[in-house]
Amino acid sequence: MKIGGEGLSWVIVSAVVVLFAAAGIDALRSSDRKPEPSATTTEQLLSVLPRCNRRQISVSIERRRPVARYQPLPEVPWKNGRRIATVVVRHGGKPCHQPYAGFDLKVRDRAGHLIADWKGQFNYEGDYGAFSSRTWSLPGVWDCARRGPFVARAVLGAFVARRGNLSHADVTC
Repeated sequence: MKIGGEGLSWVIVSAVVVLFAAAGIDALRSSDRKPEPSATTTEQLLSVLPRCNRRQISVSIERRRPVARYQPLPEVPWKNGRRIATVVVRHGGKPCHQPYAGFDLKVRDRAGHLIADWKGQFNYEGDYGAFSSRTWSLPGVWDCARRGPFVARAVLGAFVARRGNLSHADVTC
């Protein structure tokens, strides 16, 4: 079969039109999909600092006066600015970024009964400057009728802190 000059032009124009139509439809379909960022990309967006290593971070439970801006429940009245059990995350060394790895704080009475349990309320994630710290004070326990002394145990990812011999006042009773 022989195609003349006019027929060949018509075939080429039709093929080009079909090609552009297919490219246009593909562009519209792919614009609806958004690529999901990888974990590495997300972490890089959060901080340009290197990740903190285990030697740079320490966790303890201390008796301190609460700082209102770090409290999960600012409406809880702390009496007379007294010192209460406070989780302290300290950083020592060069600035770094500490990712969130979970938070669990339990307070038990002398018989080992659970009188308070907080999970996830303390977000210690963030950029830490040289020799900085973040704190979280207990907002209050469930049952003040139990006998002390009390024991508090905090788990923040791989870090664990324990403090015993806490009084009623230390656990916000």
